Amino acid sequence: MPRIAPPKVFEMCLFGHPCLREKAEPVDVKDPELAEFCARLVETMRYENGIGLAAPQIGYSKRIFVIEIPEVGEEEEEVRTLTPGEQFFGSQPAALLNPQLTDFSTQETDFVEGCLSIPELTGTVNRPEFVSLTATLADGRTVNNLRCGGLLARCLQHEYDHLEGVLFVDLISDEDLAGLKPDLKRMERKTAAQLRRNKKRRR
Repeated sequence: MPRIAPPKVFEMCLFGHPCLREKAEPVDVKDPELAEFCARLVETMRYENGIGLAAPQIGYSKRIFVIEIPEVGEEEEEVRTLTPGEQFFGSQPAALLNPQLTDFSTQETDFVEGCLSIPELTGTVNRPEFVSLTATLADGRTVNNLRCGGLLARCLQHEYDHLEGVLFVDLISDEDLAGLKPDLKRMERKTAAQLRRNKKRRR
């Protein structure tokens, strides 16, 4: 039986949707409707079993994304000290408005990434291990040059890429991309067909 989305869950934009390739515009952090929008974005992320979701992925080309990083296990804590960002966010959901990433570390690592807008496909992406975050939170607080590491740093970079119109498949090796191309082309055709149907319904 297919899953029935709750009423407050947004419809996802899948690979091939033009919104995924646009550079998102800054959002007005004083917009009174932002709190409800961010809450719905979190619900959509959870419904799709994700740890991050950017506004362009639901067709809203604004510089907003939400994250909810799983709690760091004891084994990882023993290997390294958690960064201020990991301690600040913990495992709670957070909405980031007009985020900026700076101070990318020279240390990099490979990790297999997926994307809610490219379901069931994954690829290995090399990214800096640490990054600094500046952003306004949905509750009006701000964070400035907050050093982030671990899965949090990777998720921030992945979601920030969405605000720039970049997808993880743009960052994988040519060999990995070649293996995904048939599925990507099928998804792109399916998305194009859906957009045409939606356009006809609006006429």
